[in-house]
Amino acid sequence: MAFFRKTEPKDELAELRLSVQQRGQAKIPEAAAYVDQYLQGIAADAGVDADDAGRAWLRDRLRMFMVVGWASWFQVLDRIPEGQQLRGEWVQLTLDATRFGPEHLVAWWWLVSEPLFRPSVANQLTEMRGALTDSALALRRQGNRFEDEMVDWKNFFN
Repeated sequence: MAFFRKTEPKDELAELRLSVQQRGQAKIPEAAAYVDQYLQGIAADAGVDADDAGRAWLRDRLRMFMVVGWASWFQVLDRIPEGQQLRGEWVQLTLDATRFGPEHLVAWWWLVSEPLFRPSVANQLTEMRGALTDSALALRRQGNRFEDEMVDWKNFFN
């Protein structure tokens, strides 16, 4: 499915609808391992792999990038009748950062349509890697003040 075309062929939208309608269980353990491996690589590159605050910051910042960047994927989902329901689910996931980490966001997109969103997630994570690494390196140079730079999730959407 060409992700950003203005119109999708009816059969591709039908496939997306079928995927949404036949969703099963989210692959949270698999998504957690995927996110953990991704973040471990960035933490090592940024020299914060032994720093709990640095690793927590990377996880927090990754979640923020996902929340902000992946909302654009609704350009596709809004083309199917289930789009509003899916948007409601996404909003619930994004509003509760203590309960739903980046692995839940990844697992949710995979659950919506794994053939479409697994490669999209992988591509986005590749694109985010440099920004996450560079930002973590910059914070380290400033004295490892990761705790001061965490996202204020209670006020993030206000």
